[in-house]
Amino acid sequence: YLSDMKNKNFYFLLVLALVVVSAVLTVHTKRVYADKLVLKLTPIIKDNNEAKLEVTDSSNNLSGFVNEVKKANSNPSNNRLQGNINITEEKKQVPAWKKGQDEIKLVFDGLLTDLKDGQLDSYIPDFNKDALDQLASTYLFCSKMQGPCEFILSSLLEIETLRSIKNNDVSCSGLKQFWKIWIDNNYNKQLNYDLKLGLIERTKEFNQSKLPKYVQCDGSVKKNFKKDYVPNKAAIQNIQKTKKLVLLLGKKYGDISSQFMSE
Repeated sequence: YLSDMKNKNFYFLLVLALVVVSAVLTVHTKRVYADKLVLKLTPIIKDNNEAKLEVTDSSNNLSGFVNEVKKANSNPSNNRLQGNINITEEKKQVPAWKKGQDEIKLVFDGLLTDLKDGQLDSYIPDFNKDALDQLASTYLFCSKMQGPCEFILSSLLEIETLRSIKNNDVSCSGLKQFWKIWIDNNYNKQLNYDLKLGLIERTKEFNQSKLPKYVQCDGSVKKNFKKDYVPNKAAIQNIQKTKKLVLLLGKKYGDISSQFMSE
């Protein structure tokens, strides 16, 4: 009987030992698998700064990895996972008036550089509507303050003449568009309404004697349509003054035409 009891105890202890060893191996295996899983699932996020989000400690378990992912997702700047990198940068829209002022500066600077060198090498593009909006608003603003600002119209006519000579084709499409914008926005009515008493007679005289050559610009361009035509010093100064005034008003008000929208 004692012998049977010893044999039973022996088998019981053996089974118990096997169970313990099996449990230990199972835990170890799960631990190794978890470590490998952590390394395998580690997200590496690369953006323009080549920033990396990595779980590098092999002792981290799966729950640690989950916590890291949660932290990354809670940060809007890291809202990207491996295989789903989504980098979107909202492009700032440049307002029309800024584009117009930039074009005025570009065209005037190119023209002044050529005139300084004594030759017209650059192509002189037509002003787009945004640029002409700013030029018409500048003329209205200036004429309200000090009477007819002829230097602005003179500079535009000069550009039309030089462009026509360069293209070997008489045209003043830019000035015609300028006057269309002037009429469409009722700028003439605004000018007459706000004109200071001391400027009324001067403006009336200018409109009768000088304004027609800028309105009927085709004929004015033809008069100077010569291959060897070169603007005089006064014409160059008018171009410089116009560019300077547009940029000055743009710096102060932004959209120059906005000063007259509510009127």
